[in-house]
Amino acid sequence: MHLLSLLALATPALSAICYTEPFSSGKNCASLLSIKNFYSVQYCNYRWNILYGDWDHFTSDNVSSVVRASVGKTGTFDSMEDCLDGFRDVVETCHGEFLGGVLVGEGEVSLDVRFCDF
Repeated sequence: MHLLSLLALATPALSAICYTEPFSSGKNCASLLSIKNFYSVQYCNYRWNILYGDWDHFTSDNVSSVVRASVGKTGTFDSMEDCLDGFRDVVETCHGEFLGGVLVGEGEVSLDVRFCDF
């Protein structure tokens, strides 16, 4: 068996599961680029390795501070890169079609990303 095959067997599988609620452009939602390129880095930079079971809310820059996205996590990632990969998986799988998604794995971490205001 090749080393790559062995590594694939040893790596816990993570996969994004999208919410059943469809995406609606009429809601206050974060754009694909903002959530993928900004919110993910901001969140993972501070939260990847700490136990934090509450929601982080990302707001718009205007005066009303409308919530555009929310992220919650249980458990910890092994690295910031794993957190970013998980975030990317949820966003690329679910954004534009559904209001959010959850990254679940066999390990001890789950990541819940909501693209729009509650």
